[in-house]
Amino acid sequence: MIHIQWDGIDVEKTPKVFINGIDVTEHEDISFFGSRFTKKYSLIVYDSELSKTVSNIEIKDIPKELETITISLLLDFLDDVEKIDISYTEEFETAILNFRYFWDWEHWKQPYSIQEFADTMEKILYEYEEQGLKWVQEDEILTNGCHIKYIFNGNTQSTIKEIIAGIEPVLKEIVERAYAVLYSNTSDHSLISSFNFPPEVRTACEQYLVYFVQFLQDIGIEATSSIKNEAGITLFSVTPTSSEDALEQIKAALEIYLELPVSMENSSYVQVDLDPKVHQLIANVHHLSSQLSLSQALVQAQKVTIQNQQITITQQQQFIDSTILQQALISNQNEDKEEILGGTVSITKYQGNGFEVNIPNIFRWTKKLIGKE
Repeated sequence: MIHIQWDGIDVEKTPKVFINGIDVTEHEDISFFGSRFTKKYSLIVYDSELSKTVSNIEIKDIPKELETITISLLLDFLDDVEKIDISYTEEFETAILNFRYFWDWEHWKQPYSIQEFADTMEKILYEYEEQGLKWVQEDEILTNGCHIKYIFNGNTQSTIKEIIAGIEPVLKEIVERAYAVLYSNTSDHSLISSFNFPPEVRTACEQYLVYFVQFLQDIGIEATSSIKNEAGITLFSVTPTSSEDALEQIKAALEIYLELPVSMENSSYVQVDLDPKVHQLIANVHHLSSQLSLSQALVQAQKVTIQNQQITITQQQQFIDSTILQQALISNQNEDKEEILGGTVSITKYQGNGFEVNIPNIFRWTKKLIGKE
């Protein structure tokens, strides 16, 4: 609870502010200021622990004298957001949260500019206005501030923490789409794909991606690859060594490669006289499957022992299976699927519509499908 108290009858003095009954007016990690004439004040909380305390306050309990509360909370998927402004209008029962961006211009090392990031966020957030979200640039000069504005018209008994948690999945989706767009535009000579792997299977999935270069070589495409992590997102870059190999062919091959764990899961085949390259591919798929099965078993064990996390664990269990590579792929589109090669194969979210694979002739089959043969 936040409470503002004037000292006796002298209303011209700056009032005191209390958080959960404790006077924090002179606290070193608090700034409390405003106008004694309008009786409108602002509260800035710099300390992260105090910010967590404030975030547990229900929005209906925000004093009407407080125009703005600013808390310092770091969100894993919003790297450059350090502060969140909260304001509440009792008359309209509306809360506004501003997720403020602060950039380190001197040490900026991304392959895209801050202006490009802001432009991309503005374009993507336009699609989310019906959900109360908007990109705001406070004036013509980008350095003067930008933020994601969120208008909340829900239950006034919701805490600030609950409101942030409620919109977090949408914000995460927006940021992931922005990264997918920005990184895909950083090179005309590379295919860059973004993945949001669950932490417990990230290593196994990244190991499987590394083998993709060998898969390309086996179908006659020479390429190099690199993997880096950005804000919890895996960025997988593939660059052909020859200009004769089109990125669309590599993209189509990647689509097939990502679906192999699903397509081969229930396939039956005789391993006698298989090409060694096919044996290697099967071994890599089986290694990934075993790692996913192990992770699923660990989640199941957690399910038994941690009852209060039942819903979260169930969702994780459903997610960690052979479709993980496709589920984790981040699209820079707002659709669920992007068709390529005239719709021959499609990528992004797994829809349950796998294709049959001729495993003994997998490489010849792939070359034919992507137009390499």
